[in-house]
Amino acid sequence: RRTMGEWKEKADIIYGEMLVKSAKIVQRGYRKHQARTELAARIAQRRIQRARSDEIKRAMEKMELERKAKIKAFFEDQGAAVQIQYAWRRRQLWLNLRYFMGAQKQLKAVRLQQGYRLFKAKLEVKRRRAAKKKADELRMSSIITMQTQVRRYLAKLHVDKIKFDNEKASIIRQLEKVHALRPRIVVLPINKPPPKEKDGERKGKPKIDPETGLEMKAEPIRIDLKKTKRQAIDIARFLNPYTFSKERKRATLIQKIYRGHRARARVTFKRQMEKVALKAWQQKRQVACAVTFQAVFRGHRGRKYVTLLRHTTSCLLIQKSIRGWSGRKVAATLKRERIAATCIQKQQRGYVKRVAYDEYVRTFKVQQKPARVIQRAVRACIAKMAVTRARHRARLKGEQRVIARANGEFCWKRSRLDLLLKSIYAPNGHKHHGAFQEFFKFWSGNDHGAGGNHMENAHFIKVFRDLGDKEVLGVKFHDYNMNKDRPFEVTDLDLIFSKQKGHDVQHITYLQFIGILDQLNAELFPKFKDYLGFRGKQARMLDLVLNKFFKTHYDANHKTKEKRRARPNGVKFTKSLKDRTDRYIYLKASKIQAQARGFHCRLTFRKEKVERQRLEEVRRNQMKSIGIQNLARKFLARMKAIKMAERIYVKYVDPSSEDPYWSNPRTKVVTWAKPKIFGKFADVSHPTLLPHKGTEFVVMCVNCNVSICDLVCQSCDDAYCSDCFASLHTKGTRRNHQPNVVPACMECGYQLATRTCETCTAEKHRASNYCDVCHLNVHRHEGEGKNKKHNWSWKVQPCVECKGYAARWRCEDCQDVYCTSCFSKVHKRGSRVNHKCEPLTYYTPTIHDHYEREIREKTRRARKAGDDEENERLRKEKEYKCARVVQKRFRGYMGRKIGRPLLKEGRMKIRQAWKQRKADDKIRTTRKYRILEPLGFAKRLDSDSMEESVLKKLPIVLRPRARWWIRKNLQDEYWYEENIEDKKKIPKRGFDVGKFEELVEQAWHGGIRLPGKVEVLQGKMDVATNEVPLNRFIAVNDRVRLKKLTYSVDKDGFELLNAKVIPLDRVWRYKEERRLVMYKYPPLNRYLQMARKFVYAIIESQGLQIVLRGSLKGGDILEKLMEIGVRLAKDRLSMKFASKCKRIKDGFSERKKKVRYFDKAKQSRTAEDEEEAAALAVTLLDPNADENKDEERAGAYLDDNLGDWEERVDEKTLKVIWVHKFTGE
Repeated sequence: RRTMGEWKEKADIIYGEMLVKSAKIVQRGYRKHQARTELAARIAQRRIQRARSDEIKRAMEKMELERKAKIKAFFEDQGAAVQIQYAWRRRQLWLNLRYFMGAQKQLKAVRLQQGYRLFKAKLEVKRRRAAKKKADELRMSSIITMQTQVRRYLAKLHVDKIKFDNEKASIIRQLEKVHALRPRIVVLPINKPPPKEKDGERKGKPKIDPETGLEMKAEPIRIDLKKTKRQAIDIARFLNPYTFSKERKRATLIQKIYRGHRARARVTFKRQMEKVALKAWQQKRQVACAVTFQAVFRGHRGRKYVTLLRHTTSCLLIQKSIRGWSGRKVAATLKRERIAATCIQKQQRGYVKRVAYDEYVRTFKVQQKPARVIQRAVRACIAKMAVTRARHRARLKGEQRVIARANGEFCWKRSRLDLLLKSIYAPNGHKHHGAFQEFFKFWSGNDHGAGGNHMENAHFIKVFRDLGDKEVLGVKFHDYNMNKDRPFEVTDLDLIFSKQKGHDVQHITYLQFIGILDQLNAELFPKFKDYLGFRGKQARMLDLVLNKFFKTHYDANHKTKEKRRARPNGVKFTKSLKDRTDRYIYLKASKIQAQARGFHCRLTFRKEKVERQRLEEVRRNQMKSIGIQNLARKFLARMKAIKMAERIYVKYVDPSSEDPYWSNPRTKVVTWAKPKIFGKFADVSHPTLLPHKGTEFVVMCVNCNVSICDLVCQSCDDAYCSDCFASLHTKGTRRNHQPNVVPACMECGYQLATRTCETCTAEKHRASNYCDVCHLNVHRHEGEGKNKKHNWSWKVQPCVECKGYAARWRCEDCQDVYCTSCFSKVHKRGSRVNHKCEPLTYYTPTIHDHYEREIREKTRRARKAGDDEENERLRKEKEYKCARVVQKRFRGYMGRKIGRPLLKEGRMKIRQAWKQRKADDKIRTTRKYRILEPLGFAKRLDSDSMEESVLKKLPIVLRPRARWWIRKNLQDEYWYEENIEDKKKIPKRGFDVGKFEELVEQAWHGGIRLPGKVEVLQGKMDVATNEVPLNRFIAVNDRVRLKKLTYSVDKDGFELLNAKVIPLDRVWRYKEERRLVMYKYPPLNRYLQMARKFVYAIIESQGLQIVLRGSLKGGDILEKLMEIGVRLAKDRLSMKFASKCKRIKDGFSERKKKVRYFDKAKQSRTAEDEEEAAALAVTLLDPNADENKDEERAGAYLDDNLGDWEERVDEKTLKVIWVHKFTGE
């Protein structure tokens, strides 16, 4: 039941999901239907709008045709020639009046201006030459000034370096006063004492000091090296006092350079003044000549003007006649074309309408009838499918009813059997409520004294007698005691009853009765095994109770002719069992129904809750959407207002300050602050630009450079004003040049037009010529590409970079044209800064084509010259190849002549090496060699290669690592590319680099061999690389190996790392080495580095250093004692024993010397010694050095205020120590 309930719940959930999916499918289909309907409506609306727009267009075309017809009718009535002549004469009269008014001044000045321009041009050429010369002189003078400043700066740096060295030396001297002030005295001991007599006394008398009267003893000789050196330096300075004065020499050199510079500056100034005076005199002469030129020029221009007037009058008469005739002819042609076009349009419209109507009628007849037939068939099919689905649903409901009825009957029967079994096998102490308990109570007899739950023997037998024959009594069974089959009798019941009842008890209980029944079932009905799904004992018990005890009728007896009669007791108990079963089924069904109703109610409640939550969510979303819509409406309203303001307001950009300002054309209000209606982020989308120097297109006349050009000569490729063009094109072939008029911008009126908008020209019926700035302002809403609405064409060549402005500059190196901003942007960095450029005039596409044609011609000539050079080069290469072939053959002949003996000798050596190899192979195959060779103890054979010889010295397990290290070796010269002389030569690598002993050492200890040899001194913490610099390959904290010892490059001495010196972290305690090979190790891991630092920190600790110094003092005493012992052995014993003692003493001294350098005070660097020597030299050059030393010595020893050391007491050892005030040492 639980499983069925779960399945039902799952089924309800699945059914709900199916409903949701079906609802979604229905909604999706409905949305698609709505979308298709809406799309069809939109398409129909668009078609209507398109039809309306077509009607509007046709109406506008009709209006345009009517307007043109009116114009044509006016011309036909008035006469086109008359109107044209009137307009032309009016314009000519105005031009002639203007021309006559300015002719007297302009024409007379043209020749004068031409001469004056020529004169100014010559002056300009001279001026430019003088300016170039002056610039060269200024450049030379600036170079000299720069050189002087550089020399002065270098001299100042040198002086600062000397001062710094002096200060550094003084600081070092102050930091190491005790070490610097110690007297450097060498003690020369007296090795041989005076001879002694046999009795132990000295020979001779002792020497007596005459001053003191005391005996003079033999003391060692003491020599003060410091004092001696100082005396030598003083003598050298006295003999040559100018040797050490380097500052004096540098000062003299600086003075010499400065005086030369001042002299050159005075000469340059005098030359410039002479040139200025000469230029002033030449200008006076030029002004006087210009007056004469002007007088001659004015006369010539007056005569030429009179001739021009005569020609102009004749031309006007001819033009008047021609224009009248052509106007009348055009008017007649237009009238005929209008009449013909009207007839053609009428016939065309009628034809188009008739064709459309015929197509509509044909489509209606062909499509309407088949569509009805198809719809009728589809409706019939849909109706049949609906009937089929209804029948299927009815049949399914009938089957479900039958199945439910069968399941109900089965559940009732099963529940009856369960209730009966529960009442039969009720446990002890259970309340006896059940059909079988009533049966037992009925047959036990309520009148007996034993009570209702006890049954006596008589009643027990009566129960089975009431069943009739062949039910229990009389049934055959197998008696195992008698070993035969016999019928069951009453005596058997007595026997069973006697066995089951207790002692001294005459009745049995309900449980004993149930046990007797189980025993009877097992003995009498052993083969009965199944009863409606129950098996075994339960099946036999159910059969006994239902088919025998609760039997409602006695069976008919054909022998005694008794009919089938009712059994009242069975009917009673069967009815009781049925009532109990019905009650049980009712209670269970009520419980199931309650659970089902609860489940459905909970499910309905959850659905309603979800629906309420959904509705609440929808309501909240609606409120939010209303809020959002409110904000959106406000935003959209503001955006609409901003867009309206954008259309009304005009934004200008001031070209000088580049600050914007806004203007309202309706209110005539101009403000520098942005109007508040735009808010913080909005503004006029396309500001109106004002031209500035970079975008202004005003081209001056190339000749006078005063007037704006209004004509461009395509033959000269230049732009002129009218006067200059007329004056320069009067003679020679220039008279045939035809100029083109340069149009002005129709918007601003003072700039020249750079492009023509064809769309605006067609709309306004006049040429729409704009400059660059006005074009952008007028077409500010114009798109690009497909969104472009207006078409325009360039009158000048545009910029190759931006394509938006006219070209104003041409780069000779790039061979391209640019506007001002693009030219400065492209040529502001790199090598393009040095490109040569020239300004352009009114640069039309025709002029640009002429320039490109010229460039192509130059390129062709350059290519031809390059081809000639290439042919010449190829010819020389062929000659060179031929010569090399001849040389190669000759060298081959000479080489073969010399190399044959060498080849024979080489082959002989190879054969000898092969024979030696064969002979040594016998040794290699011996057992002893095979045992010793893997261990590294085999001897070196003559035929072994260098690799085999080196690796034989190592055990076999160490050889791969050693081979890897040695194969990293490279010849010294090839570590530096600049030192390689022969690039084709194969460098030595691996085992070919180094001696045998060096390779064996590298194989044992590893490391990458570095180029060159190094030098290391005993007691020093650095290595000198005199042959080649190693600072390219070594960095701070790198590990290097010298012999068997490993060091690290010290970071504290990193400032000393240069091309010649490499600082180490520890001191070299052994003898100095001049030719050592340095090897580089890979870095250690972190833990080994920490362990190494810990060990050296312990060695350099204060306590260990104190112990080390104490042991070294004891070693010095022991060394002196050993020296005395050597002397005694030499004097009193044999020389052999003395030499042996001396060897022991020397070995001890050498070991003590190695140990001494563990003391940090004994360690030093080469650079520090060089600084000390430099400081000493500076001190010697200082005249007050002796006085300073006396003061320092007094301050150090007498605790004067001048000293930097102060006395303290160590808190741990309670010893007196001296501490430096500044360094803390």
